[in-house]
Parts: sequence; structure tokens; C-alpha cells
Amino acid sequence: TAYSNTTIESTCPYSNLCDADTDPENCNAPVIEPLPDIGVPAIKEFMEENAKRFDGNCEIGGSNDCSTERPDGFREIGNLIVNGNLRVNLSSNREIYISGPVWVTGELIIEQNHTIRISPEITDLSQIILTSKNIVVRSNTRFVSVNNSFLLIASEYENTKPNVCSDTSPAISIASNVNIILFYAINGCAMVGSPTAGSEFFGAIVGEGIWVRNNSRLIYDPALQDAEFFLRRRGGWQITSFTER
Repeated sequence: TAYSNTTIESTCPYSNLCDADTDPENCNAPVIEPLPDIGVPAIKEFMEENAKRFDGNCEIGGSNDCSTERPDGFREIGNLIVNGNLRVNLSSNREIYISGPVWVTGELIIEQNHTIRISPEITDLSQIILTSKNIVVRSNTRFVSVNNSFLLIASEYENTKPNVCSDTSPAISIASNVNIILFYAINGCAMVGSPTAGSEFFGAIVGEGIWVRNNSRLIYDPALQDAEFFLRRRGGWQITSFTER
């Protein structure tokens, strides 16, 4: 349930220690394919032209809050460039709604026990959060879809090659019990699970490398197959299939 150019610490039947070209009969190696291009330059251009800007670090739930309050009292963020780090750290009403694309030029940190929802006014368009640096998602974070609208969270952070998952600071770090989300480590490693205990992740992960630690489980959500990700109705991309490689 994960597609990756690099696999380590896995019980996957494939081997990355042999060469299928020189020993095709005995080598069961995964097929290396290019990762999808989500058009990061186009996303940034669209945001520069259409989104509001918040300069500095933003803490949703703190004194430097870049979100707005909905009529129901919950916080909401969307159509926004955060020129700094974004941290979600609500002390009460631990739900936040995503109403449009968000570009974070720094790090994205979502503290534990939060629920992230697509705004209910959005019924058919999935949303994107793009970060230029690392993403950290703490335990028991729940992402709630609306019909076929989901949330894609992508990191541009580049881990060192050739073994992208040897870096002590992965592009995406996902703690235990995170569900219904699509993460994309465009240039780096997505690490799932904690150093001491197993966990479950329900959704999909794409990356240059994926590190599944300590008996963690990755469970693909087939509903993501019909998700469409848009910045505007005349452009975007859609998942048409998802296959373990």
C-alpha cells in the first residue's frame, strides 16, 4: 500500500539488493518509475496571483493565528500563502477546516489529536497543502473527506540521495493512527510510525523513499482512486489507479 522509489525496513517480497537486468530469473526487484509531476511551479504561480499572504510563522490556536473563525466557531484556512512555518495546535475545538489551497514556505506541524476537514461548502474538489520544508504529523490526527474531496499534503523538502531515508530529518514524518489522507514526499522520504511501537496509517503515500517502522501498517483507502485535486476547475490532476510496486 505504498509506492516508492526506495524501500527499507519492509517485509515487501521485492528485493532491492539484486539487479533484475543482469539476473532476471532470480531477482524479484521492484520496478523503478518516475514519480508524478503535480506541477509545483504552476501551484506557486497560481498562489502568488490569487492567494492572500501571511508573513511570519503562524500557529493556529496561538497568538500568531493566520486562520479565520467560521460561523460554527471552528477555525478555517485556505487560499493562503504562509511565509514561514505553520503549526496547528488548538487547545479546544480541535478541528480545522481547509477551504482552499495553502502554500507554506517553511515547515508544517500538526500536533496530536486534531481533526482536519475539507470545508463542507466544497463538495467535489479536493484541496492541496504544499510545504517547501518538512511536514510533521503527530499521533491520532484524523483527516475527514467530503464525498470524493480529499486533502493532498505535499513536501518539497529534499533528502540526501542515494538513500533518502537515511536522513535524520525526513521530508514527511507521520506518527501513529493517522488516517484518510494522501501524502507526497516529492523529493524525499516519508517515515511512518514511531521508534518504539507499531501504528496504522489509512490513506496513501507517494515518495522518493518510504520508511515503515516497527510493525506499522499502511492501509490504502480505495476511495482515493476517485479523488480530483484542483486549484481551479479548468486544471488539476486525478488519481486514476494506485498499485503497489
